[in-house]
This record gives sequence, structure tokens and C-alpha cells, in this order.
Amino acid sequence: MIPVAEVPITMTSDLGVPVTQNPMDVTIVDGRLRFYFMPDQHNSTLYVYEAEPNSPFEYGGGAVRSYNRHVWSPL
Repeated sequence: MIPVAEVPITMTSDLGVPVTQNPMDVTIVDGRLRFYFMPDQHNSTLYVYEAEPNSPFEYGGGAVRSYNRHVWSPL
């Protein structure tokens, strides 16, 4: 797979950790990119963001809205 473009992600978690510190996932839902981040170690929050296609921002990210925020804790 060859990347076509890169988008800088500068968001941080509530603990100040870059959301891209740990592996992340991206999927397409209803024609929109949806990003899943779980940046913190041990007890973490799952951050789910969706890109706005008609955003006024340079990279199309726009007013990134947060969907479901779930606290995850390992068993």
C-alpha cells in the first residue's frame, strides 16, 4: 500500500498524550472517514472522531466532532 497523502494529527488525550501514540484504526462509515484512537496506557478512553467532508479547514477535518467516548479498562 502506498500512501497518497498525510494529514497531521496534533490532538491530545485528556491526559496530554498524543492520540496517535498507540495504534489507531480508520474506517469509512456512511461515506465518511471515522478515526478510532486509544492513546493512554492501562486505563484509557476510546476517542472516536469523524471527518467533515465540507470543512472550511485546509485538510478537510473541520470542526472535528467527537462521537462516543468510552472508558476502557483491561480485564
